[in-house]
Amino acid sequence: SINSGDSNASEDSNVTTPRKINYIYANIFDDKLDNLNEWTDIKRYRFQKCLWKLKYNRIVSSFYLDNLKNSEHKWSWMIIVISTLTSGLTVANNVDEENAPIKNYNTYINILLTTSSMGTSLIAAWIKKQMFIEKINGIDKYLNELNALCEDLETQLSLLNTDRLKYNDFKNTRFK
Repeated sequence: SINSGDSNASEDSNVTTPRKINYIYANIFDDKLDNLNEWTDIKRYRFQKCLWKLKYNRIVSSFYLDNLKNSEHKWSWMIIVISTLTSGLTVANNVDEENAPIKNYNTYINILLTTSSMGTSLIAAWIKKQMFIEKINGIDKYLNELNALCEDLETQLSLLNTDRLKYNDFKNTRFK
């Protein structure tokens, strides 16, 4: 039975209950928490939060990298198609005026050759200006370093406190 005088509030929701929440808003410069060269729950929690943020950045960067690669691939394929058509038009340009299938045949072929050559050059210049290759290489390098850092953090956090590197050694080697 439900008693109307009872409250569903737990003891923890009482405003007068003293609480010390170090894990969520802990100050990294709090000397009493950070002056020891040993792993504490708060230090492990902070590194776990960093690991979560790094993994989130890794996911976002991976999507951005995939979008860049897809865009670069599309435009590079466009250059290949236009260059192939230009090569075909070059062969068609070797037809004599007397054997031409239509009037002004060579003029039309020359216009198409010029247009396709200019299109190829413009697309190549645009790809270069967008710096697709440089961005892809930079993000790929960043992701490799990020993966190594995440792996190192996961390894250290999965070990027991006694089996890990000393806190200051770990912090100084990875976060100088």
